[in-house]
Order: sequence, then structure tokens, then C-alpha cells
Amino acid sequence: MKRVLALIITLPLVVIGAEWQSLNGPPAGRADDMSMGLYEGQWVIYAADQTHKLYKSTNEGELWQVPTSQIEVDNPVCIITSKNNAQIVYLAKVPESPNAHCVWKSEDGGQTWNPRDDGIGNISPLCLAVDPLDVNANFVLLGSAKQSGSPVYYRTTNGGERWEPRTISTNYLDVYDIAVVPGSPRRVYLAGGGYDVDAGFYLSTDDGNTFQRTLIAETRAVAYDANNPLNVWVGEIAGDRIGVRRSTDGGLNWSVTYLLPEGNLINALAIPISDRIYAGTDAGVFISTDGGQTWTKINNGIYIPQVSDIIVKPDDPQHLFISGDACIYRSTDGGQSWYEKTAGFKLHFTVGVSTSLPGALYVLGDKTVHKSTDNGLTWITIDNGYTYGCRYAIAADATNSERAFHVGETAYDVNYVRRTTNGGQSWVNLFEGINATYTSIAVDPTNGQIVYLGFRDPPPSVFGLQKSTDGGDTWINITPGNDIVSISVDLWSYELVFAGNDGTARSPLIYKSTNGGLSWDTYNISGTGMVFDICSNSLSNKIYARLGDGVYKSRDGGVTWTNCGFLGQNIGALAMDYGEPEILYVASNELPAGRTFLTVDGGAVWIEIPNQLPDNAIDIALDVNHPTSIYAATSNGVYSLTPAYQFKSLTSSSSLATSANNGRKLLHI
Repeated sequence: MKRVLALIITLPLVVIGAEWQSLNGPPAGRADDMSMGLYEGQWVIYAADQTHKLYKSTNEGELWQVPTSQIEVDNPVCIITSKNNAQIVYLAKVPESPNAHCVWKSEDGGQTWNPRDDGIGNISPLCLAVDPLDVNANFVLLGSAKQSGSPVYYRTTNGGERWEPRTISTNYLDVYDIAVVPGSPRRVYLAGGGYDVDAGFYLSTDDGNTFQRTLIAETRAVAYDANNPLNVWVGEIAGDRIGVRRSTDGGLNWSVTYLLPEGNLINALAIPISDRIYAGTDAGVFISTDGGQTWTKINNGIYIPQVSDIIVKPDDPQHLFISGDACIYRSTDGGQSWYEKTAGFKLHFTVGVSTSLPGALYVLGDKTVHKSTDNGLTWITIDNGYTYGCRYAIAADATNSERAFHVGETAYDVNYVRRTTNGGQSWVNLFEGINATYTSIAVDPTNGQIVYLGFRDPPPSVFGLQKSTDGGDTWINITPGNDIVSISVDLWSYELVFAGNDGTARSPLIYKSTNGGLSWDTYNISGTGMVFDICSNSLSNKIYARLGDGVYKSRDGGVTWTNCGFLGQNIGALAMDYGEPEILYVASNELPAGRTFLTVDGGAVWIEIPNQLPDNAIDIALDVNHPTSIYAATSNGVYSLTPAYQFKSLTSSSSLATSANNGRKLLHI
């Protein structure tokens, strides 16, 4: 029998004009610190992402932009601007080397920057503060984490031309927050922590020149009432007590601790009007309307609850912004409802994509889950990424865009399956605590209640493949082997299920069931490595599988296999077009990065898609019911490709064959 060789050709007729397009998301809206100021009647917000860049918004968070091309100010830890002059901005960052600068100043709204750290040692900055009435921002304070032999507090009175170190007790503390009260002299309130002997609240009544400690406690946040600056609040940690204390005499004496409902770290405090206090914690936002004595959680719309900072729009106490490790949220009703505002931030590292179009596009980030209901125009974060730290796979219900599942493990090696039935508004945990690695999940394309879950390297008491017929509430063992890494359900015959093994302890295996997993046949594949993606077409009895050394094809339902492309190459993803199953897509993991290919005749010929992705695709997917476009998950967000097929079933890798076919369906190899 003559073997058909798998060739790679480039730029044929069938894909001219088809290019990968960025969907500009999901955005990773991390902000460790924020500051707001006025310029020409417009409120400007700056956000510092210490993992990336400085961001700026001139339309109250609707769009964020990087205002400068100077890489020297990348990775800022903290940011401050003048309340009445947002053109003057200071940022502080951890210096890359002993001779690098740690404090920078801009006088043109963040476009150009000059170092302003004369007098400051090699520090680890944590916070900046400015006199809110100092239009020229000449009086600025800097707080640092403790370092051996270095001060933790610095002051400038001449706009950063020279910084003066000042002693805070014996400097065995981290200065987390500073608040400046305008006046002559100015009062300075300082919150120190780090679980060291000098932790506590410090008060200065002489422009921050000298301090006295008036509260011994682990403190991380401080704020005062602008209408009565002697009313001061600090966030306190004392053993297992997490709460606030209040002083009505400018920090000399303190109330008892007012506990928050949940024992989570208080990272930020804000007081827009007297006796109304907002606390940003690791569990979200809390509000008190009685001076801190009682608290209510206000997390409506917040999916990533770890809050790093809170700012209030100075002319509207109902208008707030909060920031954290993945999102920035805005509220215009005093915190009763929140909306994610991260457009323009860097793109998430995405590890998986699944569709239920036209309703939803689901994307799995490395620590988060995201959703778009308008094919990528806008995005929201829909799962807490910091309880569930490592994510492996995501699957959406093709019949109900409100239902989706994802699998992974926590930082404590607890593995889990999570499910939403309301589009991500809430999630429940399935299987949490089982000591196995859940590598894959598949949902029946016609019945979202039928779910398959694969395990890898489980202990003896846990099986490698589970099935649920009630949407994940209960599960039964249907394992053909204890090393499952991939699962697939055939689109045309729903009882036809395939699973692939990890190919390490033994040769690569394909398991096939024709009765929904009740019984299995086992077939060997002559390739090497794990059996990753499996695509089946029961109409023609063909199956495709991605192994560690290329793409393989079976023409007899899995009994025998041959390589049909990329032999010896590392292929990162494989997907089938459900509108025409002879069309398949692959993403290469070989250099140069970002190369993708398609075949329109079942793997006989592979065609390179003209433009490359920004990085290798980690996952690719087509929708079962709307297979017009293909979606790719990359380290730089999600991309889509819409090939210009006129009639998919009349497409060939050869333009001559297509034109000569005279309207009849091609005989695919």
C-alpha cells in the first residue's frame, strides 16, 4: 500500500486573508498601589503593578494605558500624585542592582521620569505619602521594608531633590502605610508591622521629623477623617484578632479593637465621610457606618477578593476604586456593587480555552478564570484565583453557556473540580481533597449533565476516570487505566468516548468505549510520550491523537495508527473543526514560537497559517455549535482565527483540486 506523506506547505489559496487576531484579553489588572489626582478638570488615576508596569487612566478606569516607554520605571511598588496636580507623580521600586535608582519623579503626567533618590539607601519600598494640599508635591514621605543597617523611613521637603532618613524606634519594622495631615506643622500617622519588636502605630507632630509609638500592635493600614483629622483609624492584627482601633485625639489614645466579621488581613482603609469607613482585606471589602464598631461585607461583583488598596474620588464619596493581585474594581454607589475595570492592562497567561457560543467564551488563566459574553470585546474575572492556585483544564457546556467546569490544585496540593451553573457568579467544589492530579475534563456535547473527569498518577484508592450523569454531584468509576491524561466525546455518537494514557510507564494507549464508559477496548499507538488531545469522527471512523512526538491518525476506529504529520516534533495542541471534521488545527511548540498549522483533508497535507501567534498556543478550541472561528490560549492572552472558507466541505489543500471538483464533495484521503 502506498503511504501518503504528510507535507507542510505555506500560504495556499484556502487561508489567504486569514490571520490570528488578538482579542485583547483577558487583562491581568494587577495594581499593588493606586493614587488619584486632578489635572485640567479631569481626575487621573495611576496604578502600580510591581510585576509589570505603571498604568494610567484619564477616564476613571474605563481604559488603562502605560504612559511611558522608560523601562527604568517598570515594576513599580508604590505610586503617589498630588491631589490637585496629577502632573506631578512619584513612584518607588525595588532597585535591580545596588547602583540602580529606587525613586523616580515625573512632572508631565508620567510620560518622562527622572531619578529622585539622593540620600536614600538600597531599600525595599512599601509606600509613599504626600501632603494632600501641597500642589507642587514637595513634601513626600517614603516607607520601606526593614533591611539590615538601613532606615525604613525617609522624608523630602524639596520635591525629591534630597531625602532625609529618619529613625523609627530601632527600625525593626516594615512601614506599610503613611498618612499626612496638612498644617503647620504637619501631623504624620504611620502604620508599621512585619511582626517585629517595633511594630505599631507611630505619631509625629513635627512634619515627620520625630515619632512616638502610641500603640503596640501589628498594623498595616491607617486613615483619618479629613473633616476632623484627630479621628484616626488603624487596621490591627493581634493574635487571631483582626480589626480596627479608633483614636479621637490624633493617635494618643486608642479604643478597644473593633473586630471584622472575618479574620482576614486589613491592607487598606479609606474614610470618605465621617464615621463611614471602608476596609480592604484579603477577603474583600467591608464597610462600617458607625465609626468602625460594626462591619458589613460588600463584595457584590467582586470575584478576586484580595484587596491591596482603596481610593475614593475626592469630589464624590460614593465613587471608589479597589485594587488587588488580578483586578481593579470600581463602585459608584458607595460599594454596594462593583464592576471590573481592567481594559488596557497586560494580558493574562492563559492555559485553557473553552466555548459555548454565542453565549460565552471561557478562559483559564494560570490562577484565574475569565469570561467574555461578546466574543472577546470585554472580559470579566469570574473565579477566585488565589485560593485555587494551579489550573489545568476548563470545559464549558455546549448546551448551556451558564455551566462550566475547571480542574486544578491549590498551593497546598489539594486537587479539585469546580463548577458554575450561573455563568461564574458562584462556584461549588466537586471532589476537593482527593490526592490525585485532575488533568482533563469533558462534557457531553448534547447533555451537559454528563461529565467525564480524568486523573493522572493517583494513589491506589483513586481511579483514573470518573463519570457523572448529574452535572458533577455524584461520580462513578469507569476507569480503563489509572494514568488518564486526556478525554474526548465524539460529536456524532455520544456514547463513543476516548481516553489517552500518559505513555511513561508503558507505551501510549488509546482507550475506546462505545457505551459511555461501561466497557473499554485498548489500542496501542506506535508513537512515544503522552496521549494528549483526541479528536474523533465516527462518521468516517477516523480518530486523531496528539502524542509527544507528533500527530497520529487511525482510519479504522482506533485499531491501527500511523503518523500523519510533525513526526518527532513537539505539538502543543490539536483541535477538530466540527463543521467539517476533515479540517484540523495544530499549534507547534517548536521554534520559532507561535507557529500554527491546519489541514483540510484529514492530515494528508498541513498548511502553515501565515502570521504567527505571539507565543506558543497552550490550548486551541472550536465551538461545537458555532465552529466559525478557532481560539488559541497563549501566554499573551487569547487570539482568534476565522479562515475564509467559502464551503468547508468543498475545500482541499490543493486549489487546483478544489476548482476541478465542479461542486461535488471531495474524496478526502
